[in-house]
Amino acid sequence: KAGTKTPVEVSAEPGSTVALYDKDGNKIGEATAGADGKATITPTVDIPAGNVTAKATDLSGNTSDASDPKVATDTTAPAKPAVNTDLTSKAGTKTPVEVSAEPGSTVALYDKDGNKIGEATAGADGKATVTPTVDIPAGNVTATATDPSGNVSDASDPAKATTGADTEAPAKPVVNTDLTGKAGTKPSVEVTAEPGSTVALYDKDGNKIGEGTAASNGKVTITPTVDIPVGNVTAKATDAAGNTS
Repeated sequence: KAGTKTPVEVSAEPGSTVALYDKDGNKIGEATAGADGKATITPTVDIPAGNVTAKATDLSGNTSDASDPKVATDTTAPAKPAVNTDLTSKAGTKTPVEVSAEPGSTVALYDKDGNKIGEATAGADGKATVTPTVDIPAGNVTATATDPSGNVSDASDPAKATTGADTEAPAKPVVNTDLTGKAGTKPSVEVTAEPGSTVALYDKDGNKIGEGTAASNGKVTITPTVDIPVGNVTAKATDAAGNTS
């Protein structure tokens, strides 16, 4: 329930004021115990991960010891972050990279080979500025976000770092789907291509019959806009700089 405002039921002296505290001793909610000795407290802020305790104060102002703690845990990974900085012509530099991520999460930046090249904490506005510890290699740069409970997000969509204006065409895509017996239908066609590239599907006469964007894993599933004609089906990938494979 960490990261939520889940109502918390506390048993306490009837009529007492029951206060709820987070692991750092901050009061995060309050309610009055009913005649049955129950108080339901709706936290005023998201419950931080860690121990949660309660204290009861009676009408005379006497306050109890803290309750035994209950541990609030967080098992939800942050949303996938987004790399905002255009890295065209930034390869070979330590250009600071802005990433949008869950506020308070630790944002790690990775090069095309999966090496961590920088880290920063996302502020309350959900922005982290990561200054690379090494020159950014040419190729795709991604980011992940780790929340205070240690949950790690999926990798961001890649941003391509280049040494100058990006004139390098994406690698030739691969059509993965077996289209035997599929002519005259609109089957979903899986293609592997450069992550983030726009992938177009073509019939034997060079007519475009569908399009999609390759995800961070390099996969895209394209549903043809017309029945696939008999014959060869091919795909081309176009990157963000307009280079076509």
